[in-house]
Amino acid sequence: LEYGALKSICASITSYALFISVALSTVIFLPIFHVGWLSASVVEFKDGACLAQLGTPTMEIPVRLALTYPRRLPSTAQPLDFKKAFSLTFEPLVRKQYPLYDLALKCGKEGGTLPCALNAADEIAVKAFLDGKIGFTDIYGVVAGVMDTTPRDEAVSFRQLEEVDGAARWKAQKIIFKLAR
Repeated sequence: LEYGALKSICASITSYALFISVALSTVIFLPIFHVGWLSASVVEFKDGACLAQLGTPTMEIPVRLALTYPRRLPSTAQPLDFKKAFSLTFEPLVRKQYPLYDLALKCGKEGGTLPCALNAADEIAVKAFLDGKIGFTDIYGVVAGVMDTTPRDEAVSFRQLEEVDGAARWKAQKIIFKLAR
C-alpha cells in the first residue's frame, strides 16, 4: 500500500473506533482545539473524567496505534520534553469557522468507506493549499465536493479502502484543477 492510502485506512479505523465509542456512550468527543504546536486530543467520559493524549505534531503515533492496537510499539517520533516549559491552552471550536468538522462527524457516524474517502480528499486539498494552488477556504469545497459524489459502502477489505482512497484523491485533484484555472 502507498503511504497516503495507508494513512487513509488508519484514519478510517481510528474514526470507526471513535464513533463506536461515542455510539456506546462511553466517551463524549470534545469539540475543542489546542492553541500552539502540541498535538492533543481529549475525550470526556460519562462520569466527567477527561483523558488527554499529548504529542509532537506528527501522524506517526496515531497511525502506528491504529495498525497495532491494542499494543503500543516504540516510535521514532520526537518525544515531548517535560523539562522544558510549555503551556496548554484549549479553546472551544467555533464550528461555523470549521465546516469540515461537521462533515467529518457526519462521515464518521455514517461509517463504512466514507471516513477513508474524507481523509484522502482532505490530504489532497491541504497539499494543494500548501502548494499555493487553492485558498484555505477552498479546502472545504474540495472535500465536500468529493464527499457529495462518494457513495457509502461497507468497508470489507484493505484493497477496497485503497481503491476508495485512490478514487477520492482523483476526484479531489479534478476539483482542484478546475479551481486553479
